[in-house]
Amino acid sequence: MRPLTDRDIETLIELEASIRASRRYNNGFSKPLDIGGTNGSHHSQTLRKLADRGLAVRRKHGGPRERGSCLYGITEAGKEVVGLVTIARRYNRMTGEPMILPPTIAAKIRAAGIWRDDLFVENKPLPLS
Repeated sequence: MRPLTDRDIETLIELEASIRASRRYNNGFSKPLDIGGTNGSHHSQTLRKLADRGLAVRRKHGGPRERGSCLYGITEAGKEVVGLVTIARRYNRMTGEPMILPPTIAAKIRAAGIWRDDLFVENKPLPLS
């Protein structure tokens, strides 16, 4: 599985923000148009890709050819990705260094396909002598 692109991560962050901002009205789901999608933009395709990876949930509504006929929600795994990337970006902005992670968390981030060398570095234990 190929790692998520920056555009994938930005779309996931926008989805989470859209759902959080209008939770009362949208029942935990948003349309691609709610996160900046327009006719012919990448948003629908990117959201479908995120849903296929288990970071978002896709729900059909309306007719099969109806514009905006899919709603997307964010899964717990998606929220975790958004949280990790947000914290790592803040850390990177404050220190100018990548965030140091223990091997178990580093493995989890690599498995999720969100590893970025500019955001994360694995803390390797020193050899015992």
